[in-house]
Amino acid sequence: MQRSKRITKVAEIAEREEKIAAEKFQNALSNYQNANNKLTELAEYHAEYSQRSKPAAGNLNLSSLQDTRAFLRKLSEVITIQKSVVNQSELQLEKARQHWLEKKQKTTSLDRLAHNYRKEEHAELARREQLNSDDLNVLRFSWMQRQQSAQ
Repeated sequence: MQRSKRITKVAEIAEREEKIAAEKFQNALSNYQNANNKLTELAEYHAEYSQRSKPAAGNLNLSSLQDTRAFLRKLSEVITIQKSVVNQSELQLEKARQHWLEKKQKTTSLDRLAHNYRKEEHAELARREQLNSDDLNVLRFSWMQRQQSAQ
């Protein structure tokens, strides 16, 4: 089997691995975007709820104020947790991106190598054909020389 065909098989496997890595990267990107969107929504809700729940000047109800503050504290805790989720998903995204880029580079290198092998094989084939043609011409010339000297 020619080197180009062997390396092409390896390149096909590398392409499948690259495709899988690209899908994992896409999933990680989607997870990151979802986590980041959720964080944004939580932060906006916190700001909105905090603004709406500010008591009017003469409308101070201690129990309601304590409940509101407790809720805002819990919401702040959830936001902190969500920030951690966003950070983790960002790390996973970067890891998936690096893995995909490595697979892509490997695929590109193997494709280039297969292309070079095909060029070498084509050049070798052309060289052999030229040698065969040259040999045939030498034989033909020798035959014609013998034919002429025989006459």
